Amino acid sequence: MSDKKKKEEDKKEKNTERTEKELSGKPFKEGYDPRRNYKGRPKGSKDFKTKFYEFVEKVADKNDTEVKHIEEELLRTAFERARNGDFRFWKDLQDRIYGKAVRRTDLTTQGEKITSEMEEHKQLLIKLLGEDAETETSTTDEEAE
Repeated sequence: MSDKKKKEEDKKEKNTERTEKELSGKPFKEGYDPRRNYKGRPKGSKDFKTKFYEFVEKVADKNDTEVKHIEEELLRTAFERARNGDFRFWKDLQDRIYGKAVRRTDLTTQGEKITSEMEEHKQLLIKLLGEDAETETSTTDEEAE
């Protein structure tokens, strides 16, 4: 084994000896960092949705009932909690099973419509030249198409 590879392996061993407390809050280093998951999620591992439905099936089997009855009971519980003002149970369940809803936030235009630069110039010309420019620009737009 070359000296370079030995040094890299020694470095990896030293990094793995560090505690999480020492490494937490620090940005990842270039190259090897013990906090990274280089292998990714293990093959065959199950997501929340699959585990949830398997659990519901187990509960149904254990209580000698059908899956739909357990699901109805969960919905009833969620409804009761929501009626009392606690939507967390329902929201968390929906977010984990169906995915979190996409929220779009406009940070740049303050609600105004984004237009092309050419459209902005056209509107400026209309303001400066008056109504005559509006009829001229509309006819030139139709000719351009």
